[in-house]
Amino acid sequence: MKRLALLAIFIIFVIGCGGAGDNYFPLTVGNEWDYQMITTTTTTDTTYADTGAVVTWSITAEDTLNDGTPVFELTRGTIPFYVEETEDHIIQYTDKAGSNPDTVLAIPLEDGKAWDVDSNTTAEVVNKESVTVTAGTYDDCWKVMLIRTGVTSVDTYYNYYAPDIGYIKSYETEVNADTTVEWVFELVEPFLD
Repeated sequence: MKRLALLAIFIIFVIGCGGAGDNYFPLTVGNEWDYQMITTTTTTDTTYADTGAVVTWSITAEDTLNDGTPVFELTRGTIPFYVEETEDHIIQYTDKAGSNPDTVLAIPLEDGKAWDVDSNTTAEVVNKESVTVTAGTYDDCWKVMLIRTGVTSVDTYYNYYAPDIGYIKSYETEVNADTTVEWVFELVEPFLD
């Protein structure tokens, strides 16, 4: 459940605007992305993979926060999030009151750029690489490292963004004694206007 909550926060990376030819977060009402979680657990005796249901994320409307700030509504199933695009950031809100915003992206993406997502999470652009997911192989993808500091642990995971597609993959591995768990949340199919 903790992993799904973290992914919910960062799945919002799929939206925003970028410069011509390098739009890593296309923001258009009607855009949809289908994603799927694959969890692989490996012990000394066995490996077990669990593939979750496909989840659709949709930019459903242009809207405003209670204070009049223009935002886009992005839904995951029936759960809405509100996303503001500024000149330098993509900011996510969980409600129209605009409380507890997360700085999801610092734009434009470039090597070494770092920012605070929230009081417990930092992000840093690592590099560009080619990434293969169910939806295909994408070149020139930005890899962003996220570090979340909890009460008893520090989690590191990675998000990947493809040009003109947006968020395509999240990856995290946790090793405990003789068990390794790998979480991959990846793009199955984009539907972009």
